[in-house]
Amino acid sequence: MASTRRRSLAAALGASALAGAALTAAPGVAADSASASMPSAVTQSKAECVDRALDMAKPLLKSIDKPGSARARGVDRELRRIRDASSGCVDVLFRDGTADNPNAGLLVGDGFAFDASTCPDVEECNGGNGGLLKGDGGDGYNGGNGGSAG
Repeated sequence: MASTRRRSLAAALGASALAGAALTAAPGVAADSASASMPSAVTQSKAECVDRALDMAKPLLKSIDKPGSARARGVDRELRRIRDASSGCVDVLFRDGTADNPNAGLLVGDGFAFDASTCPDVEECNGGNGGLLKGDGGDGYNGGNGGSAG
């Protein structure tokens, strides 16, 4: 599990294209960036914000192999620092999934868990994925798979 997590985080933190992918996957952001009302400078600054946040998350990647709890490694402190410095893209990095967009934020959040009220009886619903660094996967419903944890 640790090597899978390490590969996932290394790929996420090392890929410059990830910022663009995160922007198109984020609720509201994808719709806004496709509309003519959102200037390209705003989209670019959001992409730069995500890039900076991913760069700031690199120490968390390095701490995966260190023994001890997340608390001992200062994970929550680092996540607060990233969140405080990333006000322009918090919606992409830190959020819980919803029925419309079941996957959590890129770094932190819980995936959406479907139930009888959010998943029609004729449809198979897969739970949302948790954030890469912190978060739980959501429950699937009607035979759908659960989402991956962070």
